[in-house]
Amino acid sequence: LDGGSIVTGSKADFIIIDNLNDFNVLETYVSGECVFDGEDVLFDVDDVEVENSIDADMKLPGDFDVYYDGDECEVNVIECIDGDLLTKKATAKLITKEGIVQPDIFQDVLKISVVERYGGNTVANAFIKGFGLKKGAIASSIAHDSHNIVVVGYSSDMMAEAVNTVIDKRGGITVVSEDFADSLSLPIAGLMSNEDAYDIAKKLEILHKMASALGCKLESPFMTMAFMSLLVIPSIKLSDKGLFDGDSFEFIDVIRS
Repeated sequence: LDGGSIVTGSKADFIIIDNLNDFNVLETYVSGECVFDGEDVLFDVDDVEVENSIDADMKLPGDFDVYYDGDECEVNVIECIDGDLLTKKATAKLITKEGIVQPDIFQDVLKISVVERYGGNTVANAFIKGFGLKKGAIASSIAHDSHNIVVVGYSSDMMAEAVNTVIDKRGGITVVSEDFADSLSLPIAGLMSNEDAYDIAKKLEILHKMASALGCKLESPFMTMAFMSLLVIPSIKLSDKGLFDGDSFEFIDVIRS
């Protein structure tokens, strides 16, 4: 194999395997020293101080409302596609109550918000189609590329609870409803965990099932939601600065004139 040489003076970083088909590792060497004997890791690792960049105040339900002075309005809507990063530009007619534009589960039009998490504390609100939630909200501090906090939900109360859970945990993924709530903490930059990978996978599977129980129709709702704030992918996305048309490459109003 053209992958280095075994000569005097080389680092002697290598593994010993049982066969060339299965590649089961029997021993691992780094700089000529055995660091794994097939059963145990033979070195200690110092605890790493977790760095975090969540700097956001707790939110109120009103932070996630869209206001309009009238009984009904037409809004621009992000239409997500299951398993795809692209979105479609859609519209919907929504009613208002006490000046607040209401989502419509019968049209599958929910609310989506992006919360700036680096000290600015701004919240941008819009509407989204395709998630299928009938109640509750889901939120995450994984939101490409700036990784602000993104939340999708039917109720402003639930959206505030979901976002505040993410803020309180210093990053993570959460599902909340009137009946149940759970979350996955991601304390390293709000993006990663230092817990066992298998435990993290199990918790993520539970959150997927919880989102499904709320009516979500997407196979990977948190991954889909994470890309709803990536402005450079057409056709329409939401950042902490507002709703963005990726085709015309300009910000647009949520409420159509």
